[in-house]
Amino acid sequence: MIKRIFDVIVFYLPVFVPFALAMFSVLTRILSETMERSLRSFLKIYNEIVLGIFSFLIWALITYLQTGQIGLNADLVLSFPIFIILLLIDLLVLVVAAVISRQAWKDSARHPYWTGRKIERTVDSAFIMICTFFFVLPIFLTSPAKMSMPRLDRSRYTVLIPYTDPTLGPHLGRSRWGTRKLCDVESVEARNENEARDMAINKFKESDRSLALFADKDDLDKTLIITSLMMVRQEP
Repeated sequence: MIKRIFDVIVFYLPVFVPFALAMFSVLTRILSETMERSLRSFLKIYNEIVLGIFSFLIWALITYLQTGQIGLNADLVLSFPIFIILLLIDLLVLVVAAVISRQAWKDSARHPYWTGRKIERTVDSAFIMICTFFFVLPIFLTSPAKMSMPRLDRSRYTVLIPYTDPTLGPHLGRSRWGTRKLCDVESVEARNENEARDMAINKFKESDRSLALFADKDDLDKTLIITSLMMVRQEP
């Protein structure tokens, strides 16, 4: 469970880093005693959350200007129209945060239970949840990247996988087919040759090409046998 949470955070790192910095700012203010250690003061942390949202938007704008897309990771991007909508929403959130942080709440004349302090706590708590929602909202508005972001630590490899199909001999004639081998070509991105080899083998085994052409469904002895590997690195 904990590993899954960390995997999600790492996958959407550009979204969660500003949030973590906002919480770090709150913790620093508490430890330095520049922020009162009271519930009323703690419920005002939506100001830091709003600033965190804008730090994400600034990062997104710079990323778009430099690369032409807002990539949260190698697989997901945030479209520019959605970015503009988020920017307008966050500007509205900023204005609301400025208003309610300076609002002098008064006791309700109709409902004595709702004192000014209770109203303030309720509004602040609700606004923290709203700000947190807008903070993670970009995660749910992403779309698949048309082109994967370049991975500087990876190279493209072309892997040649020679293999034999024991079911071909009986159908084509053993003397005619002889010891010929078939060859599958896989193209993968990997950090080194060993990783490329393993990725290519797994990719081949998961494909329909790894099935023997004339094997029966229940005949496990007639599966394809990989006899050797030859790898060629394709330079960019």
